Amino acid sequence: MVNLPLELVEYLLDELSDDRKSLIAALFVSRAFHGRALFHLFQTVHLNKDPDFHQFLALCEISPLVPSSVRSLKIVSWGKEPQLPPLPNVTSLHIRGQLDDLWQIDFLAITSLTLEDLVFPTAMSFRHWLCAYPYLKSLSLIAVTVHQPAAFGAYAVARGPALENLSLAYVNENVYTMFLGSVAKEASRFALHGLRQLQHRTLYSFDVCDMHKLLYATRGTLRELDLKLVFYGEHGTIVRLVTDD
Repeated sequence: MVNLPLELVEYLLDELSDDRKSLIAALFVSRAFHGRALFHLFQTVHLNKDPDFHQFLALCEISPLVPSSVRSLKIVSWGKEPQLPPLPNVTSLHIRGQLDDLWQIDFLAITSLTLEDLVFPTAMSFRHWLCAYPYLKSLSLIAVTVHQPAAFGAYAVARGPALENLSLAYVNENVYTMFLGSVAKEASRFALHGLRQLQHRTLYSFDVCDMHKLLYATRGTLRELDLKLVFYGEHGTIVRLVTDD
């Protein structure tokens, strides 16, 4: 096959980015297509079941380019999955089910994290988990439960990652406490010092009190607010506010 300029190869494969069959076929046409084709094929990876993990691991063994191609990863974990290889370029991580302590050191570069259907034993264990991601900018919590808040005054003075976007959906009251710490001590607040966007979904109107505390704590930086109360599957917008810088 005639050698094509790299720019042309990338352009051709970028045009096929939504056509998985063509991208797979390109792998068999020329080695020059491998890098860009793999990038599009594995840019987003969902590992929902045990067979998904094993198939992905097999592909990583076949091609060493696969792990470095992954940018966005969703893991549904029940605690018995095989260990993943290093995925150095993952910047977006979605974890549902159970946590693996290795994920605190395997994904240090992530800027976006979604945690869903997870339980943390204490507010401090939750803080320690989030502190493992120093570059984190966007955090989404869906049906996350924290069993025990820290005892009054026990919160470490730790600013946490500089979140810009926080989304809370159907979380329990101790999650708010995890962010706010001791209401009387501003230094005990966690990851709120640069927050610009806040989204909130709840089934209960009494969560508004906790949201008021969050709004007060972020009043100096917050620029966009989206609050919704859900009634039996129907979404009712309470507040949607965008302010100019």
